[in-house]
Formats: sequence, structure tokens, C-alpha cells
Amino acid sequence: SMHTTTTTNSTDSSATGTGATKNAKSKKTWRKAYIAVGSNQGSLYQNIATSLSLLPSSTIKLLRTSHLRLTSPMYVTDQPQFLNGAVEIETTLSPRELLWELKRVEKEMGRNVNTKSEDYVRFGPRVVDLDIILFDGDTVDGDGSVDEDDDDSIGSHSSSSSLIMQTEELEIPHPRMQEREFVLAPMVDLENADGDTTIHSDQKIIHPILNRSMSELLGSILQSNNNNENGARLEKEVDDVKAVRVIPLPRNRVLLFNETIIMGILNVTPDSFSDGGKYSSDNQTRVEKTVQAALQMERDGAGIIDIGGESTRPGAEDVALEEELRRVLPVIRRIREGELSTNV
Repeated sequence: SMHTTTTTNSTDSSATGTGATKNAKSKKTWRKAYIAVGSNQGSLYQNIATSLSLLPSSTIKLLRTSHLRLTSPMYVTDQPQFLNGAVEIETTLSPRELLWELKRVEKEMGRNVNTKSEDYVRFGPRVVDLDIILFDGDTVDGDGSVDEDDDDSIGSHSSSSSLIMQTEELEIPHPRMQEREFVLAPMVDLENADGDTTIHSDQKIIHPILNRSMSELLGSILQSNNNNENGARLEKEVDDVKAVRVIPLPRNRVLLFNETIIMGILNVTPDSFSDGGKYSSDNQTRVEKTVQAALQMERDGAGIIDIGGESTRPGAEDVALEEELRRVLPVIRRIREGELSTNV
């Protein structure tokens, strides 16, 4: 587990005359934890981003985020796809206090958190889902706080999160994390923080019960799902799995990383290399001609259309922002008025 320390203070023994004091922690320790995030209702990316912004910065520090992934629902499959990720935080809260904060945010975002209500559906659609996956520490006191180790020093952190606890309210590690690709794939992102595909021992995030890293747990899922006819293990990259890595875009759209995307370049400039002066937004007729060119690009297989308002050829003069917007925006507005699904 991560190395931490705390101090205690007590009332003056001379004031009580007994020497027996009531100890209290004078300084909260920052401990690392991992939170799974997800949404499949409304504006998925915005739901996740807003939820994280609602966490109190005085007691929760957001350290790192995983890539986001589009995933198929588990357990209750008749519902929309999810956008899932994971975040690494440091917090002074106990596990129980952190759970309460996450539930507060879920409720504030509009999720029904009352498990006893008639319209509550377990594993059903939700505006946002915030689950504690792992938490640093060794044992938990009766009040839900993590026991401190006075011999360790603040700031000497490893990647393991070793707390094990089980109550009616909360179980850590999350009891189903090892079967969920949509949790493990983002956790591997955090385990492989520097982008190096070789995960060193000091980077591993260890499941404290199974004693396996996130990459090992994900590998087990991929092996069981993707064995070949001889039963041999298939080696697959994290991005080449059902949890598809994406880049979120405005208007609740995403770019998928599991496919090759063709981008069309459409310049509305007078001086670009290949099509300078061919397309423009100077009048409605020319706007329509430009939009038709965009439609043709989509028919030809373009998944993205880049509308250019300034030439980058050598020697080209810089264009003022106002002029660039004047050139580009009429074309984009007209494209969005139609049925063009391409990302502009």
C-alpha cells in the first residue's frame, strides 16, 4: 500500500488531572483511490466531466484520467451503450465518506440512487455512475476511516491499493471489477501511465485479494473471450477489444479508435495549394457549392471533414480570426442544417 503518516494530539493532562486523553487526528492523510466513471443517458461525456467537477476539491484531488471507451452494457443489455473511464484520485476522506460524496454527485446529476424505489433498475440506464474500485490502506476502523501507519512517511507512494473491506454499504475492492472489461481497460491506461506498453513492477496497480495487476486481469478476460481453435492465448492490444477507445466530440458523438478514419480537406480560402478560390462562403450560391463538395466527400468515404479558413502554404499571410470565422462558419452552419452525419 502507499506509505502515509499522521499525527495525533491530546488535551493537556494537567487540565484533566488524569493523564487520560481523547486522541484525535490533527491532520488528514491524502490517500490514493481509483474511481470508475460511466454514463449512458443524455450527453455522456458532459455528464462525466460535470460529475468530476462537482467533487469537493478540498478533500478530493483528481490526479489522472484514463482514455474513454464506448462499451456494450452488461447484465441488463436492453439499453444504450456506455461511455466508460477511470480516474485516479487522492482524498482525505474515508472510504465511506468518499462513497457518500459520490452518491451525492450522482443524485445531483439526476440519477435515482434510492435502491428501494419502484423505478430503480439495478445495472440499468444511468445519467452517471461513480464507483470506488480500489482504495489505499490496510484496515478500516469501525467509523469507516482508514487506519494510519505512523512509521511511514508522506509522499512515498507505490501503485498498489491494498484496502480490503466489506460492509452492507460498501465493498472494496469492487466485487465485480475483475469481470468487467469496461473497468479494467481504463485501469490499464492508468497502470500504463507513461504510454510504455511494458508495465514495470513499480507501476502495477494490484488487486489486493487476487494479487494480480490490472493488465493481468484484463488479459484473463481477453483470453477467455478470444481463444482460438487450439485454445491458444490470443495476444491483443487493449484498444482492440469490446471496450473501444474513443475521443468524445460535441453533440454526443465520438471518434472510434478501432477503425481507420478518412478525413476530407475542404478549404474556403482564396490562396490554398490545391483548391484555393474554388470554394468560398462569399455568397449563398458559393456556400451551396461548398456544401455539395462536403456531401460528395462523405459519399466518397470521408468520416471527418476539415473546413479550412486559412492557408498554410509557405509565404501565406496570416488571416485575422474574424476573417477566418467569416469564411468557415457559414459553411459549417449550412452543413449542420442538412442530414450530413460527418463530424465537422
